[in-house]
Amino acid sequence: MTVDWRKRTLQHPDYMPELDIVVESSKGSLVAFCICWFDKNSMTGHIEPLGSHKDYRQFGLGRVALSEGLRRLQSLGAQNILVETDNYRNTAFRLYDSFDFEVVQDVLVYRKDYDSE
Repeated sequence: MTVDWRKRTLQHPDYMPELDIVVESSKGSLVAFCICWFDKNSMTGHIEPLGSHKDYRQFGLGRVALSEGLRRLQSLGAQNILVETDNYRNTAFRLYDSFDFEVVQDVLVYRKDYDSE
């Protein structure tokens, strides 16, 4: 999550700060996070984004953040919870699979590269 992305998140009309999950190191630095969204009309939750610092991934802190995010969404009454990831992100795919998420749709991602000149 970039600074600009975070600024846009904070301005979004559906943003609920109580659905921000942040995991800090013992020194107070950000090591994992899970931002959750909840649509009251459809009673649907959404995880976007979820991440952990590469130096802390072996501790399962993304799993901790996701677990807490799911708990908070369920406490609001979420009937469905969605998350999107690319099909080549094996670590994320295994994490969501371990929480019994199921693939319901493939999402195509297009990319165009430019030379740096």
